[in-house]
Amino acid sequence: MAALGVRDVAESKALETRLIQTEKLAMTGQMAAEIGHELRNYLTVLIGHVHLFGVNPDVTANERATRSIGIMGEQLERIEKFATGLMEMGVLKLAKEPFDINLLIEKLTDFVRGQKRFRRVEFEATLDPKLPTMEADQGQIHQVLMNLYANAADAMDAGIIKTRTFTEREGAQIVVEVEDTGPGIPEEPLENIFESGNTTKGRPSVSP
Repeated sequence: MAALGVRDVAESKALETRLIQTEKLAMTGQMAAEIGHELRNYLTVLIGHVHLFGVNPDVTANERATRSIGIMGEQLERIEKFATGLMEMGVLKLAKEPFDINLLIEKLTDFVRGQKRFRRVEFEATLDPKLPTMEADQGQIHQVLMNLYANAADAMDAGIIKTRTFTEREGAQIVVEVEDTGPGIPEEPLENIFESGNTTKGRPSVSP
């Protein structure tokens, strides 16, 4: 009976903890939805202006400018989808579609090379040209890769980020491998790497 009593108390405490966590998640979801709504309002204006640039003959005559505008448009649309995801936080929706993962990686690395965050980073890619078309949520795959690249760049003063694509299980599974030449993660923080909000970066700073 004593053991049963202890179990009941433990289960009650665990239930209380789960309820508190659920309430916190609900509040977080509400805040995220509000942020997503405001973010989309700003993005709508920016996307409209980028599209106007795209139809301007003076701008489109410049091949480099046209390429940059195309990249900006793609990234703004991805941010808009991210904002929409914030608004729908708590409801998992996957927009699966067939796409070329190698092409996505090439476009992403082309985009980040021009950012200050990656100014001391070199990108190397070994992409299997025989990969089959991948069917997944392209936006989420893009976000995962972007996060991996950003974390690698933040952990290195200078170095190389290597991306490799290949297949396993006789072509039934596509693998994307991202590796960097940074110092790696110490064993203790590594144990908590998948906990929400966990970071080894310290307090964020803003540089001019």
